[in-house]
Amino acid sequence: MSYPHEILRGYCPCAGCQGHSGAIRFQTGGNQELREIERVGNYALSFTWGDSHSSGIYSFRYLRTLGEMLTAQGAEAVKALGELPRS
Repeated sequence: MSYPHEILRGYCPCAGCQGHSGAIRFQTGGNQELREIERVGNYALSFTWGDSHSSGIYSFRYLRTLGEMLTAQGAEAVKALGELPRS
């Protein structure tokens, strides 16, 4: 599965981007250059973006759900949703 950087960065699940509760809202802006990917335990990945933002922890479950949405609807439709439920 290939994930557009705009979608990954836009739906960054970190508390700094999203707060601590509620839906995960699409955030515009932010550098979309992916500089580093790190594994977080056995359950997630962490991305470091071109502007050094790296606090988002993307669980494999979250990535799987996002990937299924991208496959079914396409990137533009997922972006247009504007928010994803927090699982």
